[in-house]
Amino acid sequence: MKSRRRLRPGRALTRMVWRAVFLPSMLLHSFTYAQEALIYLDSLQQVISGFGAANIRAWRPDMTVSEIQKAFGTGPGQVGLNILRLRVPPEAAEFALNVPTAQSAHAMGVKIIASPWSPPAWMKKNNNVNGGGDPNLNRLYDTSYASYAAHLKSFVDFMASSGVPLYAISVQNEPDWNASYESCLWNASEMTKFVKEQGKKVGTRLIAPESLGFNPTIANAILNDSAAAANLDIVGGHIYGVTPSGYPLAAEKGKEVWMTEYLINSGNPPSNFSIDTGWTGGLQTAKSIHDVMNAGMNAYIWWYIVRYYWTVTMIV
Repeated sequence: MKSRRRLRPGRALTRMVWRAVFLPSMLLHSFTYAQEALIYLDSLQQVISGFGAANIRAWRPDMTVSEIQKAFGTGPGQVGLNILRLRVPPEAAEFALNVPTAQSAHAMGVKIIASPWSPPAWMKKNNNVNGGGDPNLNRLYDTSYASYAAHLKSFVDFMASSGVPLYAISVQNEPDWNASYESCLWNASEMTKFVKEQGKKVGTRLIAPESLGFNPTIANAILNDSAAAANLDIVGGHIYGVTPSGYPLAAEKGKEVWMTEYLINSGNPPSNFSIDTGWTGGLQTAKSIHDVMNAGMNAYIWWYIVRYYWTVTMIV
């Protein structure tokens, strides 16, 4: 991608890189020399749309005022994230849970995106928001595509009416992972059909496919279908179990590529806090950010903002 690089937020990113990379290195080498960061202003790379993390309501308590300020503020001691990822609930009764933190973040100039883990149960073949069983049943009925698009749009409209316009919404979180919790499987032809026929109906930018390990199979199918590609704005994916690499097809089609979820942890409950909250995890996280940016991606979005391994603890 040949376009100008936007490093936003600048001061927060500088603090993050310094604390996660340069300071540990200096400590390890007993201050025998200082690390240098060279910035080539005449070498244009990808546009950086931002850095963020998720606040998944119903699964954890909402963020406090101080946590919101620390995560999204750009002052001293604040992280300066500029993307907030939400969960699209399968039931409209839970939509309002997303509003308080999203309102505050939006007022601070943060982009708000949202991902569904499952469509409403009645739209699925297993009649259950959870998966993990027969993979042939943990799927959307092909007769439910229009209803599902309307469900996504209803979330977009609800958030907008609550003062939180969504920057983008995803078709599905990890469509290639038959999880026992909220999930829904999609293959390449199914998601391509949905994006092509329903993508323009969701009311905002569309993200897809958010595959577990940035498997390009679904994304390739969408991008190679001109009608579907016209409805896709952002190629999203997670980097579990893989090293990020470039995606020339997305660049060829003029699409941004966002890494929309990742974390490094030792289990739940944690078995190794040095991985979850210590220098080891901090350096691994810094390397994952480096790898994503070096692969030409446009955004890096961590998992939970607030938890025992939460973003603010790890990079501040």
